[in-house]
Amino acid sequence: MRPKLTYANVVSTLALFLACAGGSAVAQQLLTGDDIQDGTITARDLAEGTATAPVLRPGEQIVGGFSVDAHAGAAGEDFAQFIPLGARTSQRIDDDVVMVDRVGDERCRGSVTRPTAPRGRLCLYVHLSRGVRRSQIEVAQLTGLGAVEDRGFSLGFTATGAGDAYIQGVWAYRAP
Repeated sequence: MRPKLTYANVVSTLALFLACAGGSAVAQQLLTGDDIQDGTITARDLAEGTATAPVLRPGEQIVGGFSVDAHAGAAGEDFAQFIPLGARTSQRIDDDVVMVDRVGDERCRGSVTRPTAPRGRLCLYVHLSRGVRRSQIEVAQLTGLGAVEDRGFSLGFTATGAGDAYIQGVWAYRAP
């Protein structure tokens, strides 16, 4: 990771913070400590599958940030990172990905500062990249992970050469 602070790092971190803060504010409105009597929640209450992330309502939009930073030893190395949504989706992410940096795709009309997505789409707004061809950025649904497959996506790229390779930006997803 680069030791200096950049505008892209600040924007990505701010977007991630705002996305997380928004989710926690909603959770705080739904349930507070005053709503739970001491000693009433046990380990059995939190057994696998009983405490799950909320499913997005139709048309509901969520946003977040991403930063995949790597050091490639040579051109052609693949890198990927899991990007959590913070909620569950009712559809496969990889079937409906829209990249704003791909020529001819006008479905994503937002920006890095105002990310938005049409229904049933994931829009990535790339702010900064190096050592990456934007046309080769890949997004995939997680597979083989059972219960968490509907809670995020994998963002990956192939390095164009040796050295720093990174991509940073924000995403928006709107449930169908």
